[in-house]
This record gives sequence, structure tokens and C-alpha cells, in this order.
Amino acid sequence: LVVTNHDARLIPESLGEGDVAAPLLFDRVSADVPCSGDGTLRKNPLIWKRWNAAPGNMLHSLQLQIACKAVRLLKVGGRLAYSTCSLNPVENEAVVARLLLTFGAGCLELVDVSKDLPSLKRRAGLGSWQVWHRGQWHPTWASVQERFSDKCPQLDSLFPPRPDELAAAGFGDANGGGLHLERC
Repeated sequence: LVVTNHDARLIPESLGEGDVAAPLLFDRVSADVPCSGDGTLRKNPLIWKRWNAAPGNMLHSLQLQIACKAVRLLKVGGRLAYSTCSLNPVENEAVVARLLLTFGAGCLELVDVSKDLPSLKRRAGLGSWQVWHRGQWHPTWASVQERFSDKCPQLDSLFPPRPDELAAAGFGDANGGGLHLERC
């Protein structure tokens, strides 16, 4: 068991060095990643006054990096619990979608735990969403590139996966259905 409040991206993936290095693998990993905290509105009403989409967009890359490290630390058949206290799909479904696409259909599966936790209040995760960037909502990465053709930051992972990305990762179903983002 390892419990840490540290930059998870720096957790070693093996113990020892050279010929005696052994992979550091866990049965379970719980990644409660840094987030915008917009899901805590009921506890902290000041968030309403200060809320904007930028923090979620900025944290997305860090969240994805931590989630990828968590997968690399799992044994085959292990379980990862990824969590935020955000309502923003850029911090939740977008991270999970990119994690699934990064490792592919043969490596990861988004598991339905509704029967394991029947009293947990929930709603289905989103299969599509828009991203706020520079004063407007964008339905696709292509719309951002079109509007900001010069010096456009790399934001494609914030958007729902395209059908060609799903197919390339072995999921094949359009609109994120093959990823089962409704289980988020």
C-alpha cells in the first residue's frame, strides 16, 4: 500500500536498478487528481462568482498524465478509480476518453459499477460536449483550429473522440459509444 500527496507523475514504475529492477505494480490505484473543484459549489458558493471554464481546460493535461501513470502502475486485471470534484466533462469524460484511446481497447475497459454501488446517486456520463475557448463554445477541435489558425494551442484531447480515433484504438463505435462513457 502506498498513500501519497505528491506529484503522481513522478512515482517510479520500478524498484531497484539495472538487472535487479522489478516493476512496481498494484492491484488497485485510486487517483484523486487536482481539479477545478466546481463540483463543490454547494459547499463553497464563492465558486459561482469566480467560475469560468479555463481552470478545467488548463488542468486537463495534468489529469491525463496522472491517469496514464496510474494505468502504467496497474497489474493486468487491476482496477483504477479516477476521480475529481468537478462537474466539467473536460476534467472527467474527456480524460477518461483519452485514457482509453491512449491505451486501446485491448488494455482498458470502463467498467459499469452501478450494481456494485446501488445506493450511489448517479447519472450517465456524457458522450458529447463542447469546449469553451477564447470567448465561445466549440463543438469540435476543427472549429478551434479554423477560428485560431495561428498559434493555436493543442486542445484536441479536450473534445469528444472522433470516429477515426475510436476506430484506430479498437473501439470503432461512433459518438463514444464504444468507450461506454455513460459509465463515467
